[in-house]
Amino acid sequence: PGHFYACDVPQPGDGQTLDALIARFNPHDDVDVHLIKALFVTPFWGGRSGTRPAFVVTADDGRGSGKTTLVEMVSDLAGGLIELTSNEDIGVTKTRLLSPEGLTRRVGLHDNVKSFKFSSAEMEALITSPTISGRKLYTGEGSRPNNLVFCFTLNGVSLSKDLAQRSVVV
Repeated sequence: PGHFYACDVPQPGDGQTLDALIARFNPHDDVDVHLIKALFVTPFWGGRSGTRPAFVVTADDGRGSGKTTLVEMVSDLAGGLIELTSNEDIGVTKTRLLSPEGLTRRVGLHDNVKSFKFSSAEMEALITSPTISGRKLYTGEGSRPNNLVFCFTLNGVSLSKDLAQRSVVV
């Protein structure tokens, strides 16, 4: 009520299908079950731009534990992902996010982050900025609402204080 839907409103379910999907990722404990559920629903949340947390997916088992697959599954349901890299210039990242294909994405993935202590002032600002603005190809200045969920996969978590405050660790 009070919101415009451009499609037929789906009938609510009982959550069993989502629970079965989450169980396939073998969550470590009940807390991880709830955090993975939060990861799945956050791209669809209608909250204000720039208020979505980043999700950091890690595992004690390391490689092959399904960290990337989890984020890819979330992004498949939400319209796809845009792959990001830690060494990419933030201006290039913003240009990609403002491209015609980037505008349709709801998940940004930094996969296999290799860092003793991951820190990026540009990413910290990008996560919480209500608007992503930058160079739009063939146009000049462009902007989009920040409705993205940024995800990081890594083995062993060590984040800067600011990034940790903006992140949910699964």
